[in-house]
Amino acid sequence: MREIKFRAWDKKYKHMTGFCSLEEIADPDELSDYKMYFSQMVVMQYTGLKDKNGVEIYEGDVVRRETTTHSTKVVEWKTQLEMTGFTVGDFSDWEVIGNIYENPELLA
Repeated sequence: MREIKFRAWDKKYKHMTGFCSLEEIADPDELSDYKMYFSQMVVMQYTGLKDKNGVEIYEGDVVRRETTTHSTKVVEWKTQLEMTGFTVGDFSDWEVIGNIYENPELLA
């Protein structure tokens, strides 16, 4: 079974951060503050996989594979009739080179 964990992009402060769920908040009086905080976050799930260098791969990561032609893709969750899961397939020969939030230039 794969490890379930998340990271989040803070849209307001423009940085990647760890992420806790609303269930982890002990004081219900703080819940409205946290809901406002979470509304400025883009949450990304860990795929359970690592790249060729042992780097954890999350949704939103930009990965590259060195072959005869350079192939660069964004890791996304797909729900289709025949397949549900993260795109790109076997990550063992891919390398994380950034993510879509901190490195938007990789998408050009």
